[in-house]
Amino acid sequence: QEVEEEEVNQEDEKDDEGESPEKVFQDLDKNQDGKLTLAEDNLQKFPDVFAAADHDKDGILSLEELKVDMESVHKENEKQEKKEKKEEKEQHDDSMLKEFDQDNDGTLTLAELMTQLGENEKTRKKDIEAVFLAADHDKNNKLDLQELNAVLPKLDERNL
Repeated sequence: QEVEEEEVNQEDEKDDEGESPEKVFQDLDKNQDGKLTLAEDNLQKFPDVFAAADHDKDGILSLEELKVDMESVHKENEKQEKKEKKEEKEQHDDSMLKEFDQDNDGTLTLAELMTQLGENEKTRKKDIEAVFLAADHDKNNKLDLQELNAVLPKLDERNL
């Protein structure tokens, strides 16, 4: 049962590419001595990276140090991806506001929204108006960027 638990733990520790720290360690340990040092052919090219990962500064990169470093890199990559997605969404929303905002006042009126989305069907017009009014929190009959960000998913949900 211990072997099964260890295998499960190793599966949990795999990075995005599917490689566990143990596998990466084994692949990097070219001389198969169970230690990672700068003497390894593939690590000589990266002394700064090695030094940063060698937390106890003993010149040997342990499996535990590699695990910590891989986890740290993984977390930093996730953080960067979230930041990039947020920035992309903000740029998209801002460009949509600029495209829909016919009078260039930085807000979107119901009339501007209707013009962009079309007023073809009576039901659709009522749905758009209901979503617009619900998103207009300050009740000024205009959507600013923050309010527009709130209304876009609702319009999408209703296929408007």
